[in-house]
Amino acid sequence: MILNSNKLNKKSLELRKKIFRIVCKRGGHLSTAYSAVEILVSLYFTDILKINSTTYKNNDRNFFLLSKGHGETLLYAVLVEKKIISKNQFNNHYRSGSHSLGGHVDIKTPGIEITSGALGHGLSIGCGIALGKKK
Repeated sequence: MILNSNKLNKKSLELRKKIFRIVCKRGGHLSTAYSAVEILVSLYFTDILKINSTTYKNNDRNFFLLSKGHGETLLYAVLVEKKIISKNQFNNHYRSGSHSLGGHVDIKTPGIEITSGALGHGLSIGCGIALGKKK
């Protein structure tokens, strides 16, 4: 599904509301998530990434590497919208004893390509993935 600019703006606002609610309820990194909303909306809700619940595991898929893992709440919200993770998982984000969704993205979560924090390793990992695909 490709959205027009008005719908992309609406999707950005919807995601900001979801992120705000969950951060108030469970914790998280609000400013880090908010700072990339339009970027992820543009990537995930247009024909750029073409990632959805059936393609996110394909060998020839597009990759999205969240180098700033503290933006986890945003990526989790996007993955819920794309039906890759469940709304229940998202609602239990940061819950004590929950092994599902933590404060940094982790490759154990469907739709997450790399484990990261505030590290900035995305570029080097992306280069490795690209080189591996080329070979």
